[in-house]
Amino acid sequence: MAPYRLRMHHIPVFFAITISLTWLIVNNVLPVVFPPWEWDKRGSIAQRVRNESQGQENHGVTVVEQGISNQHGNRPEFGHNRGGNVHTAPRCNTTVAILLQSLLPGLDWREYKQFVDQFKQHSAQFKSGEKLKSLHLKCPRQKCDVHVLVTVEARYLNGSDAIIVNMHPLHMKEKHPKLLPHLREVLNPKIHWFFYGVESPQMMTFWDQSVGEILYHHSITYHSEADIELLAAKYSPNHPERVTSTERDWSASKTGMIAWMASNCKYTFWPRLEFVSELKRYVPVDIFGKCGSAQCFPVFDAFAKNCTRVMERYKFYLSLENSECDEYITRKVWENALAAGAVPVVYGGRKETYQRLLPPKSFIHIGDFNSIEALAAYLQLLHSNNSLYNTYHAWRKFGRLETGQYPPLDSQLFCKVVPFTAAPPPQFKVVKNSGYFKGCRSLPGVFAKKASLKSFVPWK
Repeated sequence: MAPYRLRMHHIPVFFAITISLTWLIVNNVLPVVFPPWEWDKRGSIAQRVRNESQGQENHGVTVVEQGISNQHGNRPEFGHNRGGNVHTAPRCNTTVAILLQSLLPGLDWREYKQFVDQFKQHSAQFKSGEKLKSLHLKCPRQKCDVHVLVTVEARYLNGSDAIIVNMHPLHMKEKHPKLLPHLREVLNPKIHWFFYGVESPQMMTFWDQSVGEILYHHSITYHSEADIELLAAKYSPNHPERVTSTERDWSASKTGMIAWMASNCKYTFWPRLEFVSELKRYVPVDIFGKCGSAQCFPVFDAFAKNCTRVMERYKFYLSLENSECDEYITRKVWENALAAGAVPVVYGGRKETYQRLLPPKSFIHIGDFNSIEALAAYLQLLHSNNSLYNTYHAWRKFGRLETGQYPPLDSQLFCKVVPFTAAPPPQFKVVKNSGYFKGCRSLPGVFAKKASLKSFVPWK
């Protein structure tokens, strides 16, 4: 029994040695083999928030594509290969903050509402009622995934890699003039500032005349000068829609001549409604939506499939923007006209801009005509001459449209921010000096008056 009692006496010593060796391995060996920065190269926002709030409850994130909730956010989940036995490397995270006090519900802006709905669906904070809203998005084409925050608080913004301003200018117009200079002064100078502009500068300056003074490093707008370009659609040459040995008569099955669809009847920067009313004196125009009596059943939505199918019955579609700004070309021309097989009658920017962005000889610009009556006469000529009308569809044999790129407020928009944060931010630029801002006929934006049609001369 003596050897047995001897071993019993040594058991506490054995455990003490084992615990000491384990502590040494965890704290000295593992960090060398697996450095902590490889776990999360950029650090998670949840960890930053927990540190800055000094022990307060941290804010979880949600991986949208996989539906995995990571309530601590300290390290990304490890991925697995198909065999299930090989771990892939963890991914870094880029934190992108949207400078807003809250995500406002019930907005008229369609794309923004879809973005808010995505937060509601996938972000745990909406369910828990926490003040800080965050979302974790996978970016398979980038080196890092993205945490998206919605906040104006410096303690959260300071842990961000990028901040997007002007995403909802109406909501922030009273705060921007004082808030932006303050944040630039107190926040980390390595943060990248992005200016967001999906609306025209004429509309922006009508809402907030100080928008031209906003400083930024990178831009997210519809303008070709933008670092991240928001395109409603685009034309791809050398990729025909279909290959056929017979010529198609695009006037066949057309039962109507001209259609126009609009819900904004008053707030435009040129006399758009008066222009259409005058055109209607010479040629038939069916007006859909709030500005007319024609309707797309069962419900009216300018971009719903039922309305697009209705537009297929018409030879021409009035693609008239609310602003006179170059490159401000919305989905009206792409989806309601070109994709529906109609010839767009366009106005908003100068003709040369449309020539650069739209398919060749696919549109009619109102600036080519000395009067509305002359425009009406030309449309009537095309309507009565099928061969001449079909020349406006010849481009379809040589290229195709790439539509469906909206809404711009999806996960890929935020993923496109990631590469910009890899290098130090460049010098600040000011919005009023950008091609986006200078591309308008007049600023600040002033809504057109009803009587202004008499003095209206289209921008050519």
